Amino acid sequence: MDGRPTVVCNVETLAHIGLIARHGPEWFREVGSSTQPGTALVTLSGAVARPAVYETRPHTARGSDRPRGRPDRAGAGAARGWLRRALADRREMGRLSLSEGDPLLTAGSIGAGVLVVLGPGHCGLRESARVLSYLADESAAQCGPCLYGLRSIADGFSLLLDGKRHPGVDARLIKWAGDVTGRGACRHPDGAARFMESAMRVFEGEIAAHRSGRCSGHGRPAVLPIPGAEGLAA
Repeated sequence: MDGRPTVVCNVETLAHIGLIARHGPEWFREVGSSTQPGTALVTLSGAVARPAVYETRPHTARGSDRPRGRPDRAGAGAARGWLRRALADRREMGRLSLSEGDPLLTAGSIGAGVLVVLGPGHCGLRESARVLSYLADESAAQCGPCLYGLRSIADGFSLLLDGKRHPGVDARLIKWAGDVTGRGACRHPDGAARFMESAMRVFEGEIAAHRSGRCSGHGRPAVLPIPGAEGLAA
């Protein structure tokens, strides 16, 4: 940018650049807002009637689809964490509006624009454990917070999943999330910690259910397609 060599790897950004070159910046700013002009591509899947990739205007209604059913425990998962269903239903799809005033998403972005809606027959706790295990395995092993911290968080979170009461595990998880945040060579540990914290808040009821020997997704297949995480499927 600004006349300097720039590598752009995001296909959506490349598509926008082509359209801006053809139609001009003012045309691009006809939709969206002053801080988030243009449109955004959002992948919507899970417990929805029409899973697809939607082109949306930031700061407009959440989309042209509605989740099936009204489960109390379900959450809509953004690329940066989980949202409670009640919150997700009244939020806008804009990159900023998903996080304004929301303690679960504080970075002002929905990241890659991927939303997965969990239905009443799926366990958000189990899905979260699969994600955390994957994130730990994806460490580049370049620094301690990532190499050791994320594996400790993933293993500790799985203790919530097995249904047994482990005194202090909740407090340890929160402490470990704080320990790795801002201390890695990159932001990978920060994202994993943020995801874990959102899961503990949104699926608090599921944690209690597992401790009493119940699971909302018992016998159901996993929803999120996570490489190498099949062992944690229901």
